[in-house]
Amino acid sequence: MTPLIPESGVFIPTVALGAILDQSNKDANNLFHKLVDHFFSQHVLATSTATSQRVSKSLKRPLDQNIVKAIEAFVMSAAKRWNAVPLTHAQIIKKLTNKCSAAERAVKNKLYTVPTGNSQDS
Repeated sequence: MTPLIPESGVFIPTVALGAILDQSNKDANNLFHKLVDHFFSQHVLATSTATSQRVSKSLKRPLDQNIVKAIEAFVMSAAKRWNAVPLTHAQIIKKLTNKCSAAERAVKNKLYTVPTGNSQDS
C-alpha cells in the first residue's frame, strides 16, 4: 500500500496506483476520474454529495472529504510534474458533483442496482 499523499491517511495499492497512472495518459482529468472510481463505488457516489454544504437539505452524506482532498492534491501534483493543465478546486468539486448525479441517475434508471443489506461501502 502506498499513501496517495504523504500523511493523508489515504492509501492505495501500489499496483493499482501504477495502473491508474498508466491509464490516465498524463491527463489530469483522466487521472481524477480514475482515482474517484477507485476510491468510491457507484453506490457511494449515488447516495452522496461532493461536499457537506447541502447535506442538511437531503438524506445524502458527503463523500469522505479526507479522500477527496487527497485526490485533489495528488491530481494537482501530478499535473505539475507532467506539465499538464491542472484542475482547479472548483472544477474538481463540479466533476465530483456530476459523478454523484450521474451515479444517482443510473440507479434511478436501473442501470446500476444499489446493494441491499447492512454492509456499508466506503
